[in-house]
Amino acid sequence: FGRGPHESYWDRKAGAPMGRYAGSVDDQYHRYVMPQENGNKTDTRWFSLCRKEETGLLVGSVRPFEFGVSHYSGPDLHAARHINELRARAETFVQLDVHQRGVGTGACGPDTLPAFRIGPGLHRLGFWLAPFDPKRTKPENLAMEMGASTDLARKIR
Repeated sequence: FGRGPHESYWDRKAGAPMGRYAGSVDDQYHRYVMPQENGNKTDTRWFSLCRKEETGLLVGSVRPFEFGVSHYSGPDLHAARHINELRARAETFVQLDVHQRGVGTGACGPDTLPAFRIGPGLHRLGFWLAPFDPKRTKPENLAMEMGASTDLARKIR
């Protein structure tokens, strides 16, 4: 439950409405010509990962956070110069963040606006993990029990 269905970043989220979205880990990858960080989701309250009908994992927080999931590690993306050099891994890499710096266009235009940069200091993210059986429990119900409920979450339930 957060902004989607496509990737969103702190400074580029107006076109990603709040809602409950579903998709595979592969669906989260954006095929940029030059591999780079991608697939981030902003203003997330909770998300779940589940492989078919096996045990799932629910991740949530009482405070909005950002996350991304991928079959490529950060070093995989950094080492590849073109998308054809990437090889998907069997593992799923999960990234949790308080915030990611805004995207901006510093490589070919103006830098990220100051309001979307992350300043120095202590940044904290509290989150919880809960395993669940998708045959018996809906992740949205468990998320609300765990404290990730919002008025908006109740409306789309």
